[in-house]
Amino acid sequence: MNIDEITTELTEKRQQLDKMETQVRKMSKAMAIVLTLGGALILGLGIGCLVVWHDFMLTQAIIICVVGAVLLGVAYPIYAMVMKRTLSQIEPLRKQIDDQMEKYGCK
Repeated sequence: MNIDEITTELTEKRQQLDKMETQVRKMSKAMAIVLTLGGALILGLGIGCLVVWHDFMLTQAIIICVVGAVLLGVAYPIYAMVMKRTLSQIEPLRKQIDDQMEKYGCK
């Protein structure tokens, strides 16, 4: 293999890693958005129950509100955890490719 083939192969691998990282970021954002929207809807349902049926289902409405608030509260930590875990798996591959690209002078 000559330098041009190696450079092309390493560049393609780097582009694949960039695409994988973009997909991970999009998936994590989508998951966080779904959790946030679900939490907001459940919290809104609980608040609606409190307003409309405050005498009839006070305890159930408070429980519904707490569930919605918990979903809202865990959306970002879950997003950060997923991002950290998946990007930490990609990082050694990226470092290896960068080292090889630097070795062949194609960076």
